[in-house]
Parts: sequence; C-alpha cells; structure tokens
Amino acid sequence: MTSRELDRVARRFADQQSGRFAALPGLQGAVCTVTGVSGSTVTLSWRGGTLTGTASCASYTPAAGDRVLCLLIDSQLIVIDQLV
Repeated sequence: MTSRELDRVARRFADQQSGRFAALPGLQGAVCTVTGVSGSTVTLSWRGGTLTGTASCASYTPAAGDRVLCLLIDSQLIVIDQLV
C-alpha cells in the first residue's frame, strides 16, 4: 500500500468517525437542589421551577437539600453527583 492509499484510507476512517460523533445527542447540564426523593424519582428545584429526575448514579444516593449536578440526555434528567 502506497502512502497515498494509506492517506486516503485514514481520511475515510476519520470522516466516518466525525459522522458518528455528530450523531451523538447534545448534552445540557445544570446545578439543581434536591427537594424530595420517592423511590427512584428525584424531585429537583432549578431557577424557581420543579424538575423530575428518574435516574441517578449508583455511587450517590440523593437526599433533600443536596446541590447536585444533573445532565439532560435524550430527554432524561440524570442526577450525576452531589456538589460540595
């Protein structure tokens, strides 16, 4: 394989990877305050409004009053971790 052919293969591979990254959903994050926890549902306060999260990381158990980092991924609000 010549260097020109190798360059063409490398560029094609890079273009395929760029397309995959473009297909990833955009992330939105926010710092919220936990106002309540009921089972796996976490109620959050953000900018005077109320949000509901349905997922949290296994390493953190949300509790009322905690300030937490949340990410919105594919319309699902996920509580990532407590901020200290």
